[in-house]
Amino acid sequence: MKKMSIGLCAVCAVCAVALVGCESPEPMDAALVKELAGLRYPQEVTARSLDIVVRREGAMITLTNRTATVYRGVYVWLNQQYVSRVSEVPIGESGQIELTGFINEHGEPFPVGEFLKPDKSFPVVLAELYISGLIGDDGANDAGSGTGSGVRYRLLVRGGEG
Repeated sequence: MKKMSIGLCAVCAVCAVALVGCESPEPMDAALVKELAGLRYPQEVTARSLDIVVRREGAMITLTNRTATVYRGVYVWLNQQYVSRVSEVPIGESGQIELTGFINEHGEPFPVGEFLKPDKSFPVVLAELYISGLIGDDGANDAGSGTGSGVRYRLLVRGGEG
């Protein structure tokens, strides 16, 4: 009887951990999703390289800025399809950014695999940072509008698979 109750407790503990792991992330603000979905990839803007490393760790990415510049109010594009607004990319390693915070033109989040559906995950193969307008503008910009008024930088991707 004692062995049975220990076994039952172990099964309950495993189920509880599995349920916590299946918890979905907090939904994004609808206005932000609409804004990001309305942006278009700035393909007319010539891309230059920038010494910022993008490292994927599961459902998160970390940016490591190896330049001497802090980037504020920028947009990060993944695979030329998913975009997220990033308030600041400090010198050194930034905090982690959830991949589900990157939205495509249909308002869908970046596909991240789940416990029982790891094949649903997309790799990060290309990451770019987009700065619109001129340096010193008031931050009201047209990131991704396709006007060609900004600067697009290619970033170095490490560990792109989820």
